[in-house]
Amino acid sequence: MLQRLSILFVLLFISVHLLLGQTSTPEISYTGKPKEYVIAEIEVTGDLNNDPKILANLSGLRVGQTITVPGDDITAAIKKYWEYGLFSDVKVSASKVEGSNIYLNIYLQERPRLSSMNYLGLKKSEIEAVNDKVAMMRGSQVTPYLVTRAERFIKEHFVEKGFYNTEVDIVQRDDTSRVNHVILDVHVDKKEKVKVNYLGFEGNEAFTDNRLNRIMKKTNERKKLRNFFRTKKFVEEEYHNDLDAIIEKYNEEGYRDAYIVSDSIARNDDNTVDIEITLEEGSQYYFGEITWVGNSIYPGEYLSHNLRIQKGDIFNQTLLDERLFMDDDAVHNLYMNNGYLFSRIIPVDVKISNDTVDLEMRVYEAIRPPLTGLS
Repeated sequence: MLQRLSILFVLLFISVHLLLGQTSTPEISYTGKPKEYVIAEIEVTGDLNNDPKILANLSGLRVGQTITVPGDDITAAIKKYWEYGLFSDVKVSASKVEGSNIYLNIYLQERPRLSSMNYLGLKKSEIEAVNDKVAMMRGSQVTPYLVTRAERFIKEHFVEKGFYNTEVDIVQRDDTSRVNHVILDVHVDKKEKVKVNYLGFEGNEAFTDNRLNRIMKKTNERKKLRNFFRTKKFVEEEYHNDLDAIIEKYNEEGYRDAYIVSDSIARNDDNTVDIEITLEEGSQYYFGEITWVGNSIYPGEYLSHNLRIQKGDIFNQTLLDERLFMDDDAVHNLYMNNGYLFSRIIPVDVKISNDTVDLEMRVYEAIRPPLTGLS
C-alpha cells in the first residue's frame, strides 16, 4: 500500500527530475510555469522481460511529440502503464534537456512471472481439475487480478461439488533459481460438505411432501432414522436439476402450468441447510380431440391408433413426445421407415377448454427421395 501511495504521489505531482549531465542549466521545477518540450528520445530501463521498444510504445508517447511539463502527457503515460496491470513500479524522468528537447527515461519494474504452482490440501485428481479451470501458464505474469481470479475459480469449483465453506490462500514466494520469477503455493481447505437437514414444500396438494422429496433424488432431506453420514450433500447444480425434475413430473401428471414460485436456502451452524420450496401447481389437464392434417400416406385413424393416446387421458407432454418421435414404434418412424426422411409432425394446441387440450397434428410428408445406387 505504501508503494502504491508513493506511485500515486509521482502520478499526481509528476516529480520528474531533469538530469543535466554536463550542462549548467538548473534543475527544472515542476511546480512552476508549464513549458513545452519536444521528445527527442524515449529510453525504457528496469528489470525487463520484454522488448524496450514495445514497452515504450505502451506509454502512448512518441519521439517528436510536443508535451507540456508539468502537464497531462506524463500523467497519462503513467496511468496507462498501471492500467495494463503488468508493472509493480512505474517512474518517468528526464535524463537530459537540450534547449526545447527533452530526453525521457521510463523506469519499469515488471511483475514477476510464474515458475510453478504448488497445491496443498488436494488430491492429484482434484489438482488436475482445478488447474484446468485456473489456467495459469508457466511464464505468465503474476498480477493481483490473476491471483484473485485463481482464488475465485478454485472456490467456485469446490462449491459446485458441495464444499461451500472452502478456503483458499495463495502465497507468493520468490523462485531463487530464476530472476523475477515466483512460485505460488495454493493452500486449499475444502472443509466439510454442506448437507441437507430439512426440505419443505408449500403450495403442493396433488403431490405429497414425501413424493416431492423422493423426486429430488440428489437433494432430499435427512431422516431421523437415517444414518447421518448418508445424508444427501447439498450441491447447487444438482439442486437446480432436482427443481427441474419436480416440474417435469408435474407436467407428466397433467399439471402443465406448474412452476416454482420461490425457493429459499438457510444455512445452519452445524454445516447443514434448510430448504423451503413454494409451488404453484395449477390445474390438471387432459387430452381432448386429436386430429391429423396434411397426411395422405396414412389415414388419421391409423396414425391415432399408433399414437396410443386416448381422449380423456391425463395430458403428458413427455409421453406425447415419446409416442410421436422417440419410441421405436413412434408415429414419425412410420414415415421414416417408409423412406420419407424429410417428413415432420408438429403437434399444435388448437383449443384449451377448461381442463381439456385439443391437438392438431400437422403432418408434412415431403417427397420420398428416390433410391439410387442399387444394382
